[in-house]
Amino acid sequence: METYGVEKARKLAQQAVEWCQDMAESWANEVGFIRYLTALELNRPSGWGV
Repeated sequence: METYGVEKARKLAQQAVEWCQDMAESWANEVGFIRYLTALELNRPSGWGV
């Protein structure tokens, strides 16, 4: 969670801020959001995505 989730949360938060979603700055530090992204990654079928 600490390696994948935090990095993914930072990237998504930055992208959302670039799209004028000012509240997204806090996403990179929200444990629930980081856990959610990590759970998505762990449950992704192999061979899917990039």
